[in-house]
Amino acid sequence: LELVDQFSFPSGHAARVTFLAGLAVWLAAAGGAGLSPGVALGVMMWAAAVSLSRIALGRHHVLDVVVGCLVGLFNAWAVVHWLWVSRVTAAALRLFARSKVGLV
Repeated sequence: LELVDQFSFPSGHAARVTFLAGLAVWLAAAGGAGLSPGVALGVMMWAAAVSLSRIALGRHHVLDVVVGCLVGLFNAWAVVHWLWVSRVTAAALRLFARSKVGLV
């Protein structure tokens, strides 16, 4: 095994898989989003396996992975709470664009 890279903070792998797991959990909890709780559980298990593998393979220290997971959770939270556009909002924006600008 190679030594842990000194420039590997935080773990990008852990951040990305935790982001995807967070979105999967939110979609499963949202009900009509079409994602079953079993799929969300599978994505969470995959995220845990990827995150733990970064430590087991010696690519990251524990703190790199923990902070990477926190970054991923924050990103998922930000997408869900700040960037996610509901169907109602999207329909209203479409109507506005058609009436005012002639788009869509």
